[in-house]
Amino acid sequence: MTPSRDVPAKLSVGSHLAPEDGVCLMEAVSDFAGLPWSDEPACTHPLVAHLARLVNDASSDDGRSRLAAFVPRLAAAAGDETTYARVPRVCAEVALRWRRSLLLAHLGRLADAEIRREVTARGLGRPRSTLLASRVYRRGPAYRTVEAAVASARVFRGEERDRALADLLDAVLAGGLPVPTSEHRVAQLHRSPEGHTEEGAREGPHDREDGDPEHHVSSLLNAPADRRVARMNVLQTAARP
Repeated sequence: MTPSRDVPAKLSVGSHLAPEDGVCLMEAVSDFAGLPWSDEPACTHPLVAHLARLVNDASSDDGRSRLAAFVPRLAAAAGDETTYARVPRVCAEVALRWRRSLLLAHLGRLADAEIRREVTARGLGRPRSTLLASRVYRRGPAYRTVEAAVASARVFRGEERDRALADLLDAVLAGGLPVPTSEHRVAQLHRSPEGHTEEGAREGPHDREDGDPEHHVSSLLNAPADRRVARMNVLQTAARP
């Protein structure tokens, strides 16, 4: 499909079946990139897309409209294997500047540990134990960190909250992603509809499993992880005065 290169002037909350029903940030990205209508476009790393959806829903109407400026950058945010750890680390660092949190501090340490595991795996050829540990991290703490960081923006009100959420997304796009090569972008755009990768099905919050006692730090880490539930929780938090 040919990229439309059109960015909507107004973004709305939640997901939509068609553009006539409304457009959220990630749906605008799919349209901009010329991909099938979706809030999970193949051009954007799943974890980055998850953050963008939560930021979209937690922002005010005015703040959400300003998020349209991120559409071109999100369309190029394919990421790589390290993105599952780099994005949570940036999220934890930013949110910890807003307020102190034992949970976020712990999640930040888990992200650092996952980055070290990825570096070690490159030299060892990714043994089975390392692969299993990474899959557990990606299906749980990685997404929990993103969700906890967005939830931490509740310490702000009004325009300050909108700025904090936009700064969080900007920080992730600036420091949580590698510089993609042209080959990597082509590969991302031509992934199968099911999102399969070399290691199996594309990992997302909808198919994560709770499971490793090492990561059992709080009820937040082990709560249901469905992406739609996460979006609803963000909306409820944003609606509080």
